[in-house]
Amino acid sequence: DPVNCGLPQLPPFLRAECELVLEAGLRAVHDVPARQLRVTAGKPDSWKPEPRLSLEGALRLLAHPFSVMVENSRNDAAFLRRLSGRWHKQLELALKEKRLCFRHGGGITEIAQQVQAIDDEYERERLFVMVDSDASMPGRPSAQAQKVERLCREQHLPHHVLQRSRIENYLPLPVLKTAPDYWKDRDKTRLRRLVQAFAELSEEQRHHFPMKKGLGSAPPALFSECPPICSTGFGNDIAELFGERYREKQVHWKDQWTRHDRKAIDECEAIVKTLFARL
Repeated sequence: DPVNCGLPQLPPFLRAECELVLEAGLRAVHDVPARQLRVTAGKPDSWKPEPRLSLEGALRLLAHPFSVMVENSRNDAAFLRRLSGRWHKQLELALKEKRLCFRHGGGITEIAQQVQAIDDEYERERLFVMVDSDASMPGRPSAQAQKVERLCREQHLPHHVLQRSRIENYLPLPVLKTAPDYWKDRDKTRLRRLVQAFAELSEEQRHHFPMKKGLGSAPPALFSECPPICSTGFGNDIAELFGERYREKQVHWKDQWTRHDRKAIDECEAIVKTLFARL
């Protein structure tokens, strides 16, 4: 085919890189319905109705890692790595080999501005956007989350708005129960009471509870009968429990804690599968 015919004409180091990419693509196609890009010799790059790239254009596209734009690159990356399920090993390898990276968006408002400003087709092909829904009730993402979703559709960007309110709403209960042990400067008794009250909430309430700051003095309708302790939250850094270390201590996380939350695993596996389909 035109690609293989053109390989001998490339410098040795570049030819080796191309052969590696082609081989990896053939291996991956057995596991993932990969996005297809047509490569044609001697023709300029075109993007509509489907991408058709020259060999030079394809190499330009593959020269950069696939980026996942998120609100917080550290915490959101740790979240997806923890809950990637059967894709965990492949995800870790892609990150290690720098074929995939997380791009710090700086918050949902900033992400909306960055998405709106994209005007490069090569960037569109190498980008995925993931944001919190910030929903206070099931199926009701915030206005900003809806804006990001609309802009991504307009830009033809693959994207995902989390079904739960924020990533910290995916923390398993056993992990939350360990949280008070990491704090020295907060009321551990209050935190243990909050964890117990949180565990007694309904699934919908746990999935939409404002984990950082709590319900405050005017809780949404979904939380009208919650105990007073729920007016407080776990603190602004609670999502860091997804990481390897939290407050300078190693986080003891057991895989079986996440396996019980099938909805979370299914959602995150679907996200990672989409990423690999475009790698």
